[in-house]
Amino acid sequence: MSEMKKVTVFCLIFQVFTYALAQENIPLGTWRVHLPYRSVKSLAASESKIYAVAQSGLFVYDLQENSTQILSKSDGLAEAQASQIAYSVEYQKLIVGYFNGNIDLIAGRNIINLPAIRNSTQVAENLKNINHIFLQGRWAYLATNFGVVVVDLEKNEIRETWRNLGTGGSNLAVNAIASDGLRFYLATPQGVRFASVSANLQDFNSWQFFGVSSGLPANVAVQNIAFSHNLLYVSLEGFGLYKLINPTTWQAVTGMPINGYNNLQNIDNQIAVLQNNQVIWLNTSGIVGNLSNPLFQKINAIQKINNRFWLADAINGLLSDWEGSFRSYSPNGTFSIRNWKNFYFAGKIVALSGGYNSSYANLNNTDGFDIFSEGFWQSYHFQNLSNTLPMPFAFDLNCAAYNASQKTLTLGSFGNGIIQQNTETGTFSVIDETTPNTPFFGASDVKVSALTTDRQGNLWVGRYGATNSLLCRRTDGTWQSFGFNSATRFPEDIVVDFRGYKWIRLSPIPSATGVWVCDTEGGQNKHLTPTNGKLTNPNILSIAIDRNGVLWLGSESGVMTVFNPQNVFNSNFEVTFPIFERRQLLESIAVTAIAIDGANRKWFGTHKNGVYLFDATVSKLLAHFTTENSPLISNQIRHISINDRNGEVFITTNQGLCSYREGVTVASENLGKVKVFPNPVKPDFSGLVGIEGLAENAEVKITDVSGTLIYQTTAKGGTATWNLRDYNGRRAAPGIYLVFSVNAEGEAGEVAKIAVL
Repeated sequence: MSEMKKVTVFCLIFQVFTYALAQENIPLGTWRVHLPYRSVKSLAASESKIYAVAQSGLFVYDLQENSTQILSKSDGLAEAQASQIAYSVEYQKLIVGYFNGNIDLIAGRNIINLPAIRNSTQVAENLKNINHIFLQGRWAYLATNFGVVVVDLEKNEIRETWRNLGTGGSNLAVNAIASDGLRFYLATPQGVRFASVSANLQDFNSWQFFGVSSGLPANVAVQNIAFSHNLLYVSLEGFGLYKLINPTTWQAVTGMPINGYNNLQNIDNQIAVLQNNQVIWLNTSGIVGNLSNPLFQKINAIQKINNRFWLADAINGLLSDWEGSFRSYSPNGTFSIRNWKNFYFAGKIVALSGGYNSSYANLNNTDGFDIFSEGFWQSYHFQNLSNTLPMPFAFDLNCAAYNASQKTLTLGSFGNGIIQQNTETGTFSVIDETTPNTPFFGASDVKVSALTTDRQGNLWVGRYGATNSLLCRRTDGTWQSFGFNSATRFPEDIVVDFRGYKWIRLSPIPSATGVWVCDTEGGQNKHLTPTNGKLTNPNILSIAIDRNGVLWLGSESGVMTVFNPQNVFNSNFEVTFPIFERRQLLESIAVTAIAIDGANRKWFGTHKNGVYLFDATVSKLLAHFTTENSPLISNQIRHISINDRNGEVFITTNQGLCSYREGVTVASENLGKVKVFPNPVKPDFSGLVGIEGLAENAEVKITDVSGTLIYQTTAKGGTATWNLRDYNGRRAAPGIYLVFSVNAEGEAGEVAKIAVL
């Protein structure tokens, strides 16, 4: 098993990407991830860096530069979600193990990928997770749910695997590994398994369990194991800590707690017993001290460098007393990986962590919400947690709407009604079953599943499961309720067309498929189905209206359109479906998300196939992003929204949130707000320069200061790009360049300057 898939090198993208984490804009054509880094489970230390595995990603703190950088697929990593790491000082390599069994070896700026376990068809997918990494010389021993993987750090290959080590050759999960040089010891769900280092370790007959006569409780799961001063220690939940005092005899360590063992590690020849709020230090004599701090909530790993501690905490992130008192060194990110959807408003993104399952039962997710503004995430939570702002209690937040005139952000809870935030003051109000003079008053379960606002500033609310499932809160504070029939009781999304008709996407279950169209002013209703609307699939998963007023419907098997929404109440009305390559657009593909950018192009997110980008008329496929060809973190897309001001596309997946700055923005009506990014352009920059805030589809000319034309292009929406090259393909020489925008009359006016260094 020596397959080595690729060797890749960290490049400029890494520098740009990490620099951009604290920036409002990232370069055009680049990606960034927006994941939680406050739940850390594994640590590794080199001579100058601390590596940390968070709930959803890997990051590194540079002790010399005093800076934190996120490592992701954009930097060449094989996967988005690491599970364990270890660092070999001897070989100067970081070993990264992933949840799917993939392995990266990082040596300096090189990444060597070993995908054999991930690609193996002989191992079930749920058994490939890497639980622990034990280093001994040139070998890295990786504990997995199917056994042990042995990696040769000198040859950069998988040497062998030890599988089916259970009784009779059955599968046996391995939680952790240790060795005293004579034996290997495995912590397993059935106890401690051991074998001589000189035995055939691939043969289950070479392995033995310690029996009851050895002093260990029978058939008790062992999670953690560590070796120090010729003593082997194991933790057993409910029984406490045990040590092996001779080759056949175990003894309980007195004075230790019975429960609460997160990990055991050898630090400076002492055993560090990691619990939630403390670290207990042991040597051969017993307990010699402890380490505690109010920030310690659940300690999973520890490292010690120059008499300073670094701890992986599951609640407060990477903690250290490196600069005196303990504080968190985790990078900024979202609070939770369980993002449900994201919504754009007023130059910001709000990410929601709630939702419901496929049966529309509550997830009871109380992780609150996050707002991304000027390159920084701010988290809101009802509990008093570090680095969060307070909010009212609510679970399963799943939808959002913004009223620009009132500066009000409204969030819908699948069970707690509505919470509203005044975005200028930060204060909250709640509308739920206790709020008089509302349709919710006195109800036992207020499930809000859809929100939007219309041009007049009225708030439209979809209430899941209610007879009157469409509600309106007028700008004067009064409420109206609308219903049609029993099949329209399950709204999941609402969009308002140019005539004010409400198009309500109904949940794709047998009793409530299709789309409900409601003319609330004219008193007309219609429930569109395959029978009366010719829907090619009644299970509608996404809905959007483009900049020309065309309605787009994403179903379980392709895309449909409504080119004339005003005709929906005619007796002969039928939806249509666009044709691409002689078939219905994305036929047989479940389209779970639709977003329209500033150039009226269509972004389609799918259930299994990543993201498709089509031109405005869907006659040309411009890009297809997947985990295989891009830093997209998952092919399972839940939602897409676009920052109209800078063209950054935010993609919510089942594994968290990432974004791609394609650079197409909504056209500006004020050409005095043209922005250029980056500016100045540094000598090592190799990406695209973005010119934002232009008129729609404006013609753009770039000249040097003498007036010589260097480059010419047409804006997409309100954004143009320049690859820093002239008509002959040569990179622009250092100097100042002028940007001119040409109007419909052919008159050009200077709108910006670009400094190329």
